[in-house]
Amino acid sequence: MSKLRGSHRSLWAGFLATAALAVALGARPGQARAEAVGLGVMAGGVFPVADNKTLDAVLKASFGYGFFVDIPLIASFHLTPSALVYRVNDTLTAADMGLSFKFIVTTPFIRPYVGLNAGTTVFGAGTDFSVGGIGGAYFNLVANLDAFVQGGYSVIVRDAQSATNPGGGNVKVGSAAAGVLIRFQ
Repeated sequence: MSKLRGSHRSLWAGFLATAALAVALGARPGQARAEAVGLGVMAGGVFPVADNKTLDAVLKASFGYGFFVDIPLIASFHLTPSALVYRVNDTLTAADMGLSFKFIVTTPFIRPYVGLNAGTTVFGAGTDFSVGGIGGAYFNLVANLDAFVQGGYSVIVRDAQSATNPGGGNVKVGSAAAGVLIRFQ
C-alpha cells in the first residue's frame, strides 16, 4: 500500500471504512428484508414556535398522538401518510395530515431513516400548508413488530389573510415521538 498515491490511498481507505461499517451494522449483500405494509401509532411531545410575537405568546408545548401507514415501494424507500393531533394552547387544537417520503438504511435490526414531509394543518380558523423533515430509526422487536423513535421539524405556512385568528405568521413545529409499527405479512 506504500506505493499508492495520495488520492488512491484515500479512495482505498474510504472503501475499507465503508466495508467495515457495513459489516458492523450487519448488512449483507442482497439481504434487504422483504417489507410489508404496516400500520403504526405514535405519541410524543410537540413544540410550536411562531414568527408572530402575539401568536407565539399563546403557543405551548404539548402532548401529541397520531397514526400512520408505512408503504414500502422498495426496501430503502417508503411512502408514509400520517395524521398527528396536538394542542397548541388551552383552547386551540391542531391536526396535521401529511405524506412523508422516507429514505431508509436497511440493516437487520436497526433501520435509521431520514425523510421529507408535506401536507396540510388545520390550525385556528384555517387550513394551511406545512412542509418539513423527519429522522428516526426502526428497531425490529419480533417478526412483524417494530418500535421506532422519530424527530421532526415542520413549518406551517400561514399569512395574515388566510390565518386571521390568532394572527398571521408561520409556525415552526418541532416534535419528538415514539411508537410501534405492525407489519401485515
